[in-house]
Amino acid sequence: SFMCVTLLIHVCDITHSYMTCPYLLQSLVYTMRALKLTEGSSTLPSALLESASKESLHKKSLKSFQNFRKNSLAMLRKAASTNSVGSASSNFRMADSPVLTGEADKEIVFEWLRNEYSNYGRKSSFATSSGSAGSFKGRELTGPPSAGPTNSPFASPAFIRRPHCPTRIDGMGCYEPTKEELKAINEALEGVNEWDWDVFKLSHASNGHPIQVVGWHVLSQWGLIESFEIDEQKLRLWLAYIESQYVDTPYHNKIHASDVTQTVHAMLATGGLREYLTESQVLALLLTAIAHDVGHDGLNNKYHKNARSERAMTFNDQSIQENYHLRVIFESMRTHSQIDLFEGLDEDVITELRDMMIRMVLHTDMSTHFVALKEFNTIAEKNGSSVDLWKSNSHSDTLMSHVLHCCDLSGQAKKQSLAEIWSQRCIEEFFIQGDKEKDKGLPISPLCDRTTTPVAESQVGFIQYVVLPAYQALARVLPTADLHVEQLRQNSAYWESRKDESVFK
Repeated sequence: SFMCVTLLIHVCDITHSYMTCPYLLQSLVYTMRALKLTEGSSTLPSALLESASKESLHKKSLKSFQNFRKNSLAMLRKAASTNSVGSASSNFRMADSPVLTGEADKEIVFEWLRNEYSNYGRKSSFATSSGSAGSFKGRELTGPPSAGPTNSPFASPAFIRRPHCPTRIDGMGCYEPTKEELKAINEALEGVNEWDWDVFKLSHASNGHPIQVVGWHVLSQWGLIESFEIDEQKLRLWLAYIESQYVDTPYHNKIHASDVTQTVHAMLATGGLREYLTESQVLALLLTAIAHDVGHDGLNNKYHKNARSERAMTFNDQSIQENYHLRVIFESMRTHSQIDLFEGLDEDVITELRDMMIRMVLHTDMSTHFVALKEFNTIAEKNGSSVDLWKSNSHSDTLMSHVLHCCDLSGQAKKQSLAEIWSQRCIEEFFIQGDKEKDKGLPISPLCDRTTTPVAESQVGFIQYVVLPAYQALARVLPTADLHVEQLRQNSAYWESRKDESVFK
């Protein structure tokens, strides 16, 4: 019933637009048929037919309508030859002229749509060949004239809340290490290409500035600053800004972001990932890793939804934290030219980078984990580890999203000493959330009650049902991930052995 109501609203929403867009007309027909709104009807509403054959179609839609007409003719002629349309075949002897022919085209559309209506449940083979109905890029869009009083408070500019941009960056300085710190940083960066590199040592060596150090290091090492001609001062200031926006929570903080960034870098450097990606994809992946949790307040989406927080209201309970991270990333660059990394890039490149970064951050929402994993497994089963197949089938974006997600969950795939630190931090953040939920009278989220949560058992479940399957899927593409699969099994056994202990208490 929910789907029916949703589709019915969709019908009402698009009916006013079908006069200028044949694709919306087609959508309306399919939707009405799906709702069985036309059962028992032998004819279509005359307005639909008149609209479909109007000679005054918008110029932007003319080509689309011509292709619609051409494909309709082809389909109906084929159908007529197999007696699918019956006597209607006598109506289809018009020349394939690009000029609309009024009554003739009305008959074409009428017969095609009548055929669609009379065959509810049949899978249609109709397909257009014209792509989209036209691009809105560069067009000026105007709304309808106001139908209400102009003195409404909702029309006041003051009522519209400006998107939140956390802080000003005027006067913000970049991290300048002392000679002693620089020496310690260089020592901490040794082995940065390796999987089990210790980010905590870098955070200590850099006096709490791991993002500025590791971010600059990996972007430089891959030659991306030069390739995309990124202004070095803008980049340094952007890294400083992003680092400043990470909240000092036990887990989702700048150290975690630095760790995810280095883990992505390790997959590129030693995991075989680089050959699957273009240079712009590498840039998007690393920038996303750096900023993927920016502004995270240590509370998950379930908390924000139940508390009806400002973030939940802003993003309508949909991927609340992930959408917030994205807004901080892009709104800050739009608002402050000093940190606009995209300034000077071609519009096509900016659009591509934005699309990839948005897709990857939204993919880190754990509520999409199992559906996304199933999709990735299906693709990995077909493509295997073939670089050509992943590239030719345009699946590399899916691979990027899965890699970032795996790196985001990589704490338990690291050596035991690191895995234990990450577990302790994550659990403590959960418990802090549980305390807040108790204080506010909200439902306590899973694993967030410090008095009842079996810590070791929760880690075994997390590894076995979430992290391990994700890395097993990745190993189908990147065989080196088998090493991480083995580490996950070892860490799972370690937590299994501690089930009877009062861990972290």
